[in-house]
Amino acid sequence: MHLIGAIIIWRLSHRCLRAQSYKTPSFVRRSLARLLLCVTKQIFVANGRLCRLKRKKRRIHQLARQSLSWRDRLSDLNQNLLILKGTAVKLITAIIKHFKLDEVRTALTAIGVSGVTVTEVKGFGRQKGHTELYRGAEYIVDFLPKIKLEAAVSEELLDQALEAIEKAARTGKIGDGKIFVTPIDHVIRIRTGETGASAL
Repeated sequence: MHLIGAIIIWRLSHRCLRAQSYKTPSFVRRSLARLLLCVTKQIFVANGRLCRLKRKKRRIHQLARQSLSWRDRLSDLNQNLLILKGTAVKLITAIIKHFKLDEVRTALTAIGVSGVTVTEVKGFGRQKGHTELYRGAEYIVDFLPKIKLEAAVSEELLDQALEAIEKAARTGKIGDGKIFVTPIDHVIRIRTGETGASAL
């Protein structure tokens, strides 16, 4: 539009100068021509700046729409993570000494763990077994008797349960045992069909 306007102004001015050339001195015509050229140049420059501003404005609008889109996606992702955090279940497997079982069970019950599974197992770690005497003969026992305690807990109780087991099972001597944590993909209560943390 600026270019069309400049052309119209230039043609009208040119016709006026031609029509009144016998009355208008030459230096005045040259001054008007230079002025018209400067005005035309300024219009071209302004038109280029306006085009660049329009392109920048369109780019800003595109970035704003993309930002809103990513913001919505992040919001949905955060909501899904909160939902998953409330329903995520972890399996705690603790290998402890026999005489620490009651203390560990009491500590877990106190923080709200609803059930545990206990298995008598044998194994060895850094302790590497021990030596015993039988009818005057000395022999090495490679596998030591231990208790394997398993408890499924919600992710909210995980840190408390680990701390409770660690404090209750610790004696400060070698052979106190270990604790393992593994994720559980799915939990179903057979009687009611409940799933996730509500099934514990």
